[in-house]
Amino acid sequence: MFDAIANSIFSPEGPTTNPQYQPPKRVWRGLTDKEYQELHLQMGPTYFYQDYGRAIEAKLKEKNED
Repeated sequence: MFDAIANSIFSPEGPTTNPQYQPPKRVWRGLTDKEYQELHLQMGPTYFYQDYGRAIEAKLKEKNED
């Protein structure tokens, strides 16, 4: 049994694809430089970096909800 699994993963040419690996079902969408800039401007001149980080997280979740 182990040999069958090992042979399906490794070949003389090198490693092959992992049979248990599932490619991502959707494409990750990140923020553009313009979107980072807009978030930064929305935060105002005095903000905590933690708040900026949370705003970025919220924007990423919004973009990737589909």
